[in-house]
Amino acid sequence: MSTLSERWRNSSRAFRVFFVLLLSILLLLLCLLAFVTYLWPIISPTPAPAPIATTPPPTTAAPTEIAALTTTPPSTPTGTPVVTESPAEAGTVTATSTPTPITPTVTITATATPTCVIEIHNVMRNGNFEEGFQSDELGNYWNGFHNGNAAFSFHIDDWPLVVVEGEHTQLIEIKDAVQPNRYFGIYQTAEVIPGEVYTFSMRGLVRTNIGDVEKTSYGYRLQVGFDLSGGQDWQEVENWVELPWDEQLRLQDSFRFDTYTTTLTAESDTLTVFVRAWKKWADSGEGDYDVDDIQLVGLACVTPPAPAVPVTGASTAILDNVRVWATIALLLLLLGGAAWRFGWKRT
Repeated sequence: MSTLSERWRNSSRAFRVFFVLLLSILLLLLCLLAFVTYLWPIISPTPAPAPIATTPPPTTAAPTEIAALTTTPPSTPTGTPVVTESPAEAGTVTATSTPTPITPTVTITATATPTCVIEIHNVMRNGNFEEGFQSDELGNYWNGFHNGNAAFSFHIDDWPLVVVEGEHTQLIEIKDAVQPNRYFGIYQTAEVIPGEVYTFSMRGLVRTNIGDVEKTSYGYRLQVGFDLSGGQDWQEVENWVELPWDEQLRLQDSFRFDTYTTTLTAESDTLTVFVRAWKKWADSGEGDYDVDDIQLVGLACVTPPAPAVPVTGASTAILDNVRVWATIALLLLLLGGAAWRFGWKRT
């Protein structure tokens, strides 16, 4: 078998010239591709947008300028008789027009601002607790409160048996109460439309080590409350509703999910929802309150997303050119390979 150099020497002169020309063109195209891709954006950066010109405030002529404009009498053509006031008309008051200040025309262009669309919407944020949790394991967009004298903690509960939907639920835990009537809860303020009716709903369950309301004397209950004006002080709420969610055993093979639903009429542009766990008795018992799928559905002012701005300018043109040149380079490479293969077979 002949070596590559022997085959090159044995090929025709026309083939060698043609092949060298193809390689030269390919190398030139690759250099241009590298230049446009890496060096051109540095040499010719995209110009910054021009600053918006501000229109100067309207100005009025100075009093001396107005006087100069109004005190010059109009010229009387030659040969035209001048009418003078007669003594009988001396007492007549003649109204004179007051010159109006000349102001430059100012054109004000209104800036388009996104407007909201009124539609039925769930105005609660992270009511299903799938949008993450804070460092204390309370769901994002929620706030907590309690009245002390017990052990309080939030937990990210991802045990599938107690998750209503998705992968997480909010666990509110109270234990080791040293005083009766210990409260521990969460709240969130939502934007609403005054006078509109909203439907509140929530799902969850109450778990204890005993799991029997008769044995605990209804010692672990869950409550909801609302501030229809958007206040955020849970101690000012007077309309607490005790949910009829009876205790279940804390650890078992399956659970019953309870649901609560009610309607509310907003009195302001904000409305606050409170959910609190209630441990009635001072003892070492533990109550685990799982809440999930919290919704407040009604009319809301929803701002539509801004339309995507199409990418224009030099970057798009450069990208298109790169694609074209890359295609040409690939075709030339294939053509050169075919020519080399043909020359090889002939030798």
